[in-house]
Amino acid sequence: MMEARNARQQSTLSRDSVERTSPKPEHIYPAPKARVFSSLPAGWRGIVVEEYHFPAFEVPEIEMREHILNLQLGPALAVEWQQKGRLHTMHMAPGEFCLFPSGPHARACWHDRLDLLAIALDPAFVSGVAYESASVRAADLSLPDLAAAVSLSPARFTRLFKG
Repeated sequence: MMEARNARQQSTLSRDSVERTSPKPEHIYPAPKARVFSSLPAGWRGIVVEEYHFPAFEVPEIEMREHILNLQLGPALAVEWQQKGRLHTMHMAPGEFCLFPSGPHARACWHDRLDLLAIALDPAFVSGVAYESASVRAADLSLPDLAAAVSLSPARFTRLFKG
């Protein structure tokens, strides 16, 4: 009984800490002409979902505050990026995704239209959700651990992201 109460108190502290440390949500990419949809008006905590239709484009090296998952919606496409002086190419088919942890990201370019669904997850919120869902210490959690640590039902998912 005492353990359950302590777990609830720790869970509440975790949520409070996430709410204090999470920055105000912003658009994932600064591309208003390419943005087709945004979840920002819904006021979800810790997650932003946006759809983009980018023309052929080159993106400079950028620093991302959030973890980003990009899901390819359009036809197959080659994406090139340069990292540590080396050129890399990745072919993205419809339905494939890339997961980028927060931090610096290499310069990238594509030569055809890129249609994607971008999902931004606030790192503090991800740690808080994992902590609540799996009794994992937030400080010990990294993004790759999240898939193994968190299993969410649709109802729990909806409750977590409502403000």
